Amino acid sequence: MKLDKKAGLLLVTGVVIIGGLLYWLFLEKTSLEYYGEFPNTELKTIEGETYSFTESTDKVRLVEFLFLNCPDVCPTTTVKMQWLQEKLKEEGLFGDKVEFVMITFDPERDTVERLEEYAKNMSLDRSGWVIIRDEEEKIKEVTGALNYFVQEQGDFIIHTTKTYLVDEEGNIRAQLGMGEEFNEEEALKQIKTLLR
Repeated sequence: MKLDKKAGLLLVTGVVIIGGLLYWLFLEKTSLEYYGEFPNTELKTIEGETYSFTESTDKVRLVEFLFLNCPDVCPTTTVKMQWLQEKLKEEGLFGDKVEFVMITFDPERDTVERLEEYAKNMSLDRSGWVIIRDEEEKIKEVTGALNYFVQEQGDFIIHTTKTYLVDEEGNIRAQLGMGEEFNEEEALKQIKTLLR
């Protein structure tokens, strides 16, 4: 079958456009940095279930470390993540394609009951939030592997102010701040980039 010049030109143009679009989508997804794999320590959720970053695949995850007695950056970060939760729910992505992981590094004071109350007060949709409370030594394995600084000083804990965006394969693809340094608009953009 012979193509006339016009049909041939349209075919070539279509292939170039589709190829360019696919390349652009791939390039944008891979444009996020690679910071290594998130530590694969098995951790316990407040429901008593085991959670592993390599076994929990097919979801983009945003990971926050916190302690409930934190007066500023921790609750501010959670509020901003709650805003993200609502934006992702509007697009049908939260819980299905994206989940948020909250890890306490103060399990002695952050009881299951207190964490449940915190989640309720912050209006966290538990269909897309994993709340982890495990033994201090297990949490130290994770924070140590990430070079995440945690030091107790009485009732207060000094800690690194960083959250982690983890892709479906368990790779850290962005390191975001906490508190006022956490840019929820940028986080939303990065999450959507990983979902392409």
